[in-house]
Parts: sequence; C-alpha cells; structure tokens
Amino acid sequence: MRKTSDLVTRLYKNNLERRISQELRVFSDLARSREASFSACGLFTIDIQLLFTAGGAILNYIFILSQLK
Repeated sequence: MRKTSDLVTRLYKNNLERRISQELRVFSDLARSREASFSACGLFTIDIQLLFTAGGAILNYIFILSQLK
C-alpha cells in the first residue's frame, strides 16, 4: 500500500480543488495506516508463504502422479 499512498500524495499536491485534495489526503492516510491482507472466510490468512506452499504441494503431487503412469 506504500506505492498507492505515495501516488495519492503526489496527486493531492498538484493544486487540485480543495475538496478533492482533502479527500485524497484522507485516502492517503488510510492507505498508509492499513496493511492489506486477505483471509479465507476468516479461518486463515492468505499470504505469499501459503501460496508458495500450496504451489509446491501441487507440483509435488503432479510429479508423483506422472511417475506412476
């Protein structure tokens, strides 16, 4: 979210209308303070480690199946 916040900060410094500038500043502050995360129905968090683990398991399964044929 850091890149998003930086882009929005650059936008609101471009002398836009006051109301738009204020909204962009609020959005920028929210983007900086929150961490983006995804969860599966609140049961567990989906992160890069989980994706690599699942990908490795799938590739391992495919490799084993190809050896059995």
